[in-house]
Amino acid sequence: MNFTSKGVLSLASAAVVFGFVSPSSAQIAVDTELSLLIDGSGSISSSEFTDQLNAYINVFNDPDFFSDFSESSLDQGGTGQFAVNLIQFASGATEEIPFTLIDSVAASQGFASQIPLILKSGGGTNLTAGITLASDTLSSNQFDGTASVAIDISTDGFPNNPSSAAAAANDALTNGVDVINAIAVGPGANVGFLQNQIIGGTNASGEDAFVLAVGSFGEEFEDAVEEKLVGEIMPPSPEPVPEPASMLGLALVGTFGAVSTLKRKCR
Repeated sequence: MNFTSKGVLSLASAAVVFGFVSPSSAQIAVDTELSLLIDGSGSISSSEFTDQLNAYINVFNDPDFFSDFSESSLDQGGTGQFAVNLIQFASGATEEIPFTLIDSVAASQGFASQIPLILKSGGGTNLTAGITLASDTLSSNQFDGTASVAIDISTDGFPNNPSSAAAAANDALTNGVDVINAIAVGPGANVGFLQNQIIGGTNASGEDAFVLAVGSFGEEFEDAVEEKLVGEIMPPSPEPVPEPASMLGLALVGTFGAVSTLKRKCR
């Protein structure tokens, strides 16, 4: 997504119509642009790294993962598709899988098929590099996240330079990223630091940013990955439409609630 302004996108669209730029330069509208950051540092064993990858593989391979999202999105006027990339951070950061359009079960499973090819980096925990690269790829890809632009972190440790990581997260949230969420794995992950210094913003669902804490990689972690991904890409639940007979009652309740609020404010 181009973070400069939505107005620039409108001008770009007009330019396509009048022949100033090629149609291929226009961005693809998606509900969410999502950058996945996985920890490949030395504190994670080879088997744990495999478990980490398998969690993402299994979620993206599940046909219901895409189908449930797409149905809900289209029902609420969304695009029914999202875009995702995957970055590994350790001593540095590498975009392992570039931004990919997820517009079908086949596309979701195709993304999953690339994950086993990732080799563990090892080394330090340079979360700063991961967040910075995620922000850069989100700002330069060919997609326009109409509901959310998100960064999703999985880590079992504490960054080598926590103040730098916090600054990178703040810069990302200030310059176009809507939300940063995280999964903290095991006793080495500092949940308080992630909660207070890294996460922030609002998801496509309207829910605030969150940290999920799990004891280890494995089945518990996979459940958390699924919960996190669904929370990041799923649109808000539609408000129920009241029955006509209950409208007056609801109006009275609303009036009473407003008066009660005013009274509390006046105290």
